[in-house]
Amino acid sequence: MSKLKAGLLGVWFALLGFSPSVMADTKSDLSGVYALYKKGAYAQAIDVLSKIKVDAKTRPVVENWLGLCQSRMQAFDKAIVHFERSLQLGYRAEDLEYELGQALYASNQLKPARDRFNQAAAKGFKKAASLYYVGFITQVLEDYPEALQTYEKIQSLKEDPEKVKQAALLQSAEIWFSITNALKDEKEKKNRIKSKV
Repeated sequence: MSKLKAGLLGVWFALLGFSPSVMADTKSDLSGVYALYKKGAYAQAIDVLSKIKVDAKTRPVVENWLGLCQSRMQAFDKAIVHFERSLQLGYRAEDLEYELGQALYASNQLKPARDRFNQAAAKGFKKAASLYYVGFITQVLEDYPEALQTYEKIQSLKEDPEKVKQAALLQSAEIWFSITNALKDEKEKKNRIKSKV
């Protein structure tokens, strides 16, 4: 961990009111967890996390890290439990809603996943990607007007760092094609395909 990151971690712990001894132990343990996580050694990171002495202030952080590690190991049901505990304990990492949405989506819990992605988008975290998940889930749930509105929101974004605008256009075209294909009037079908698809 760089000196800057270590320093920021120390300031963060101090702001949370950790005692110096807890702060030193927890800082050291979480630095080790961070290093293991970055190497992809998620099982080892979970082992370290399970041994950290937690209190009311450290538990939400540890729960979040457990969720991240479980999610990367594709143990999504376990990840969901840890992310939800972290939220209930008041932890507000900028990526928490998005990560919980990912785990819920992978567990096929579509409506709760959509809610979390909506919250992530509202907070501005990976806004385009979060909105894309909202649109796609809404499309899967066959609420086509709402899905189209969400895809239009993506198109209206000034920036597209996650590069999902083109995918959102493709999904919109797929919806319009599906709607148009159901029409009986062949002339109307052709006109709709030209104008919408």
